[in-house]
Amino acid sequence: MDLRHDAARIVVADLSGDVLTTSEIAISIDRGPLAVLTAVAAVVSELLAAGENGGPELTERREYPRLHAVCVGVPGPVGPALDQVIAPARMPGWNAVDVASLGQELFGVPTLVENDANLVAVGDHLCRSGSGHTVVVTVDTGIGCGVLVEGRLYRGASGMAGDVSHTIVAGAPEVPCSCGRTACLDVIASGSALLRALGAAGGDATTMDDLIRMVHDGHPLATGLVREAGERIGGVLSTVISFFNPTELVLAGPVSTLPTFMAALRSTVYASCLPATTASLTITRIDGAEATLAGAVRLAADKAFISGPLAARVR
Repeated sequence: MDLRHDAARIVVADLSGDVLTTSEIAISIDRGPLAVLTAVAAVVSELLAAGENGGPELTERREYPRLHAVCVGVPGPVGPALDQVIAPARMPGWNAVDVASLGQELFGVPTLVENDANLVAVGDHLCRSGSGHTVVVTVDTGIGCGVLVEGRLYRGASGMAGDVSHTIVAGAPEVPCSCGRTACLDVIASGSALLRALGAAGGDATTMDDLIRMVHDGHPLATGLVREAGERIGGVLSTVISFFNPTELVLAGPVSTLPTFMAALRSTVYASCLPATTASLTITRIDGAEATLAGAVRLAADKAFISGPLAARVR
């Protein structure tokens, strides 16, 4: 499942990764993990019951397998044990909660939690061929980053590898961040930051769709803010690229759909890095929604084979 701030997308797949059925429900992630996951568990139960009864969602399946594992994708940092969210910026009530144990209780199967940008990185690698030296950045209400080294997800010592959202941007307005500092990339260049800046200037924008529409309509302030965000994110990523020297920089999320943003980011990266560093670099945009769920399915399948009754059967 992919938990957003206002919606949860759920996919049920078999152990080979083939999708059986999908669903989406409205949620408020501010209600906390128990309320959100209880609502999602109810939908999962309905999907399982529909499959067992030969419902319309799975009419082509002879048999609907039992649930083996669950992967919960979240828009926040995740600890190395993949069991809890660590100091998220916009997930009140989730910090340090043992989401894996809660999922085990609600779903009755082994459960893991993973950052959504990491899921995009895994899913994109599964869906597209590449060298595996990749930096994946999501620009939505927040900013996330996942890193692949030779096709393997790199999480770092404490699970925080790739977390560029709290990089301080030199010369940026000193906007307070949830981490206690000011001018972090997330509060300067994320979708939420752009909406806040538009609102402060009297702009009528409250959602990401509003922001996208305003830029497409040629709204001067919205367009300027998006271009500036591209430059600032590109500046931070230039350091990452110079250090890691990936073959691909992959962008996802609604803000990345805007040509103004992508042009500003590209020009900043190529202007800031040495030509030798960017000689083999490609900058690509993908549909992060599909990749997120593909990554979640893969990690859930891995979890099923590592722990639980299924693991015992294949040993």
